[in-house]
Amino acid sequence: MKQMQPSTTLSRYWTWLSDVHPVDNPLNWCHTTDGYGLRSMIESGTIRPNRCPVFNENLIYAFYGRPAYRSRHDGSIGISARAPVIVIFSPDLAVRGTRLYPFDTGAFAAGRYKRRLHSSTTVADFMLPATTEAARKHVSAFFHSNENYLKASPGTPGVAFHGEFEVEQLVHIFSDLDTNEADARRLAMELQIDTAIPLDRTIVDSLVLPSELQDAPWLQVFLGGFGAGIRIVPYDLQPNRRLEEYQMLLEDYVISPQLTA
Repeated sequence: MKQMQPSTTLSRYWTWLSDVHPVDNPLNWCHTTDGYGLRSMIESGTIRPNRCPVFNENLIYAFYGRPAYRSRHDGSIGISARAPVIVIFSPDLAVRGTRLYPFDTGAFAAGRYKRRLHSSTTVADFMLPATTEAARKHVSAFFHSNENYLKASPGTPGVAFHGEFEVEQLVHIFSDLDTNEADARRLAMELQIDTAIPLDRTIVDSLVLPSELQDAPWLQVFLGGFGAGIRIVPYDLQPNRRLEEYQMLLEDYVISPQLTA
């Protein structure tokens, strides 16, 4: 996987996008971990950045509106420590962000978009300011509504983009139906954060976790203290299922409340 250098200037894509009228309402941000990771976060009181091999920095990743991240573990879950957990943040998480991208940068670094890109294109060509306004403008340009974005149903921008190669390339990336190259993560906005995030109600809206963890003493202590007010959304864990089998279930738990809000 190619290591990428983050840009210190905003991209040509943002120059074009800045004139787009945003959709009305911001969406939540989603960070995926597992049961073991959740316990570590709760015991430290924070979500801490980890070393990212792509950007060679300590980063936390969150995706806009949908839990797009997928674990590399390809076997059955087996134990609750490996069960997926979604931390759902309020839209205000963006103010803590360092960079925002219109797609999964890991797939970019792995060359999964290269059939749709010019050889001179870099990930910096797509960097956006880490704001909810930028996210809302991107949704407006390529999806036209939050509902279409949440359903991973892109369209063609209604604003002219003649000569804007970055926009043209995004149109092709988003319309590519070949999931062997890149899956629906290419349609989810990625927020990068380089500082620890407090795990409390000021920024965390809810936790989607296996029902087996609801009675864990460390979780109960947390919910009675710093985590008071954080909503728990339990799901039934079936240890013989593979992690990918839970993806649609977890996305529904996150997406459905936003569609009806």
